[in-house]
Amino acid sequence: MVVTAAVAARVIHVVPPGGGGVERCVRDIVRQRPQDLILHTADAQCVLERPAPAGADAQARFVPLAHADLLGWAAAGGLGAPLILHAHGTVAAVRDLCEGLAAATAAPRLLTLHDIWFADPSLPDDERAQRLAFVRSAALRCAPSAFIAGRARAALGADADAAPVIEWPLAAAPFDAGFETPISPAAEQAGGARGFSIAVIGAIGAHKGLAALEVLAARLPATLRVVVLGYTERQLRQGWTADGRIWVHGIFHPDQLPRLAQHYGARLALFPPGMPESHCYALGDAWMSGLPVLAPDHGALAERIRRHGGGTVYDPAIEVDDWCALVVAQAAAARRHPGALPLLRPLPTMEEMMSRLEALYAELPPSGAARPADDDGVQRLAQKHLDSQFLRREVTDLQQQLERCERERDALREQTNERQAAVQQHAQALAACERRLAATTQEREAFAAAYLGLRGRLQRLVVGWLPDPLRRALVALARRLRG
Repeated sequence: MVVTAAVAARVIHVVPPGGGGVERCVRDIVRQRPQDLILHTADAQCVLERPAPAGADAQARFVPLAHADLLGWAAAGGLGAPLILHAHGTVAAVRDLCEGLAAATAAPRLLTLHDIWFADPSLPDDERAQRLAFVRSAALRCAPSAFIAGRARAALGADADAAPVIEWPLAAAPFDAGFETPISPAAEQAGGARGFSIAVIGAIGAHKGLAALEVLAARLPATLRVVVLGYTERQLRQGWTADGRIWVHGIFHPDQLPRLAQHYGARLALFPPGMPESHCYALGDAWMSGLPVLAPDHGALAERIRRHGGGTVYDPAIEVDDWCALVVAQAAAARRHPGALPLLRPLPTMEEMMSRLEALYAELPPSGAARPADDDGVQRLAQKHLDSQFLRREVTDLQQQLERCERERDALREQTNERQAAVQQHAQALAACERRLAATTQEREAFAAAYLGLRGRLQRLVVGWLPDPLRRALVALARRLRG
């Protein structure tokens, strides 16, 4: 389902830094809506992504912009009309840019809540209040799961009744079976004849249950091995981690997952007990790769498994020994399906997802009379940004770094000179000590020689004073003793 610019508003998707599932969702959307734009925003600047035009060799175009230049271009009508703002996060960078664009264009805003951070109780009070205010101020709000929609309703309280949070299930495009999947010699060797029965899919950090996974891997039988199809916060590159109990494959393209699961001999996709998920593309990818799953009984993971089947849930507070026994039993019973895993209910299709999204866009009021966009003008803004701001700031930063390095060099040189002077002083003191030691040794040897001479003289003197009979008797006694 491709929507043309003639029948739909242009949507500006404002995306927070960090990538992951949010960017995957947005790029799935813009492939169906080629007139849309993506704005990746951060504190220092934003990057405008223009979708790749149709064609096998087409590439998306990325344009860096200063926030002020972007807002000025938008106020002058450069983005065209009608417009819709689609915010995909609640962090400050997204809030600020959306508010600036809304002021410049009067475009209404749809907000998708992709995670639970919008109401995180661990946030500072001011930041949490600003995020919730941003949620409340959206013209429409949607979430990829009933779990997140419920979280939003609980956080918003009575405000949620006036503008409810709408569940908007996400779809995943089918895999490209022809996508090249090279296997490195190291991965070939790691897999060996035994392979890895258990696959953990995605980027695994503390919030995804990495510590629990490492404890589990250490307790599993040696015949039951774990591969992370992705990376961990402690191991980004391909290789062993957790004292050789977990093999990390490294970053991969989603289209490569079925081939990787087959190569490593995976039978079960395991989801450690981390933070509750809002959707989890890795779950759908596991199913489409033929893998049954074992996942914690919370968030969208449990919600989707109960809806579609395809796996088993466990108590996220389970004791590690019980969890280990469950994993062993599930891995023994699991088998990878040669194609997509059969489910109780089919996953949402891209057409269904886009139809629902278009219905949401249609509910928003238009932002003004139709006006063509000046997309070529953004290139001039980018040139200005790179010439007058970004590169100049980079040069300034490099100059400051150079000056700081020179100051550090001078300080180190001074420290080196001071330490060399101290070394010379110690060397001189050591030489003086050695001279005193030599003189003392000579004095000791002279004293020893004088002592031996004096003792000999005393012995001869004492023996000479003895009467002859006694002296002869002593000499005879000495001879007998020597004999």
